[in-house]
Amino acid sequence: MIGCGSMGGGMALLFAENGLNVSLQDPSEEMMDSVIEKAEKAGLPLPHLLPLHPPPPHLLPPPRLRRRLCPLLPHPTPLPQDIILDCGNEHFANTQRRQEKCKETHLRYIGCGVSGGYQAARAGPSMCPGGDKSAIEERGTFLISIGADLSHKRYNSSPSPTPDSSNPLVLPTVLDKVVQDITGEEGTGTWSNAQSIEHHIPAPTLTTAHSLRLASAYRGAREASNATFSGGFPAQPVRVEDKSAFLEDLRKATYATCLASFIQGLAVIAVADKKYDWGIDYSAVWQIWRAGCIIQADYLSSEILAPILCAPGANCDTINLLLSERVARDVKTCYGSLKRVVARGVENDLVIPAMSASLEYYKMVTGTELPTGFYEAELDYFGAHMFDKVGDEDEGVKEPGEGKHHFEWKEARSQREVYGRVGKS
Repeated sequence: MIGCGSMGGGMALLFAENGLNVSLQDPSEEMMDSVIEKAEKAGLPLPHLLPLHPPPPHLLPPPRLRRRLCPLLPHPTPLPQDIILDCGNEHFANTQRRQEKCKETHLRYIGCGVSGGYQAARAGPSMCPGGDKSAIEERGTFLISIGADLSHKRYNSSPSPTPDSSNPLVLPTVLDKVVQDITGEEGTGTWSNAQSIEHHIPAPTLTTAHSLRLASAYRGAREASNATFSGGFPAQPVRVEDKSAFLEDLRKATYATCLASFIQGLAVIAVADKKYDWGIDYSAVWQIWRAGCIIQADYLSSEILAPILCAPGANCDTINLLLSERVARDVKTCYGSLKRVVARGVENDLVIPAMSASLEYYKMVTGTELPTGFYEAELDYFGAHMFDKVGDEDEGVKEPGEGKHHFEWKEARSQREVYGRVGKS
């Protein structure tokens, strides 16, 4: 186990608990000692854990990866047909590059994003393996045995957190300053949004949620601008006549926003799957999302996702949630509530970018009269980019393409005609 921090250390204990012999490797001897101490307290068989003091330099990853979890199985020195199980959360392009490089030496490389936090690392994390098919089949049973229990039994059996005795409400004491994107500890938000932009998929709920995290990180800049704006635009108390009705609106608005994020995320996955010819098993995706340590959305998983992702022959062309009558029914049921909650947020200066973006998203992707005809006219006026006309037989073509018409909005004139001269003075 290269890297024995919160995730690596927790998973090392989990591996040992499941009978696997684990060698611990970390630039910090204190990190390895900490794992051994935790094993002793938990009553785990210490022979399964072997710290290497100091770790062999040739096995250490570059500095940027030392904070990432990267177990190598089954030998300390990679040999042909060995399996490298890279559990660091990494950009897929880097994983694919490494997989191709390993083929030259007959190593089998599995990129296996692991998440769920340090508690899940110990109890059963969410694991998303991809790569060499034979390697995944060989290690599949083991990965399933240590992964999040999809039947809820393991993960939900852990005790509830004990509140701070000095202040039972901990949340109000937490400063609004999310820095993980800036410090490089978290890359999934950046990668997801970059993929949506690169593949031209509208994902405003995901994009604005990430933008909020970025704004949160710059606490000092926000404090300075708050002073410049004489206090900014602070949220006002929300006063409602019927509290139970408002809470029901809030529940439905939250569900509609979560559903929007699933619609957008699957759209990005589908277009990438098609482009890179991954052949994703969408039933496996559903299984990972169904009731793990990150996502526990039983209703959404069973009622919305399962009929689509687990359908026979489900592929990137059939998982468009916007074409599901069930999704449409739920969105229409919740739309009024979402609109009312967003309206209240606007009235009271509440920061609700994801809900606002989701409301606009539903209008955009189901609307056939968007205010973008003016965009097209401008583009044609400026650069003769062509446009389609209302009433064209193929105006509803599935794939985007260049228009067939151009209008000479303004006749192009020579420099002499415009300025009465040629060349600059």
